[in-house]
Amino acid sequence: MDGSLRLGTPFIIISLLLLTAGCTPVAHDASSPSAAGDTDILRVGVSANAPPLIYKKNSKITGLEAALAFKLGDYLNKRVVFVEVPWEKQIDYLNQRKTDIIMSGMTITQERSYLVDFTVPYLRSGQIMLVRLEEQQRFSGGIGSILNKNYKIGSVAGTVSDYFITSTISKARVV
Repeated sequence: MDGSLRLGTPFIIISLLLLTAGCTPVAHDASSPSAAGDTDILRVGVSANAPPLIYKKNSKITGLEAALAFKLGDYLNKRVVFVEVPWEKQIDYLNQRKTDIIMSGMTITQERSYLVDFTVPYLRSGQIMLVRLEEQQRFSGGIGSILNKNYKIGSVAGTVSDYFITSTISKARVV
């Protein structure tokens, strides 16, 4: 056998291996199951609709929770990837390992505690009622101003506020 053929064969095999290695599929979707095994990524589940906590500005997720997520990523030495999740699917995504953590202003409730583990809260807030400036006198009595009245009240479905409104204000039309 010719010596040049023996030398050329490994070169061809290595070249083919390198070329086909470039054809291996790569997961670009941070919520895909294959991304779940990537230990360098922290997949943060967000519903980016709650400024100043978490929201989109110029197509970029920003806010207090986004800044906290980046700090957590730095601490864990992981790259943060935000996974936008409909609010009502946050816990499902976490339990299906599509996300690693939820950072979207989720209130700790007993029902949710049966489904997921919570950390020590990094933010505590209360419930507030927002009304039009010209109607502030009409609602100056706080929650008492709307009890047993037929008002249209906006709320995010599945939140603690939504539960409070639907269980407390009997005549409310929730939107």
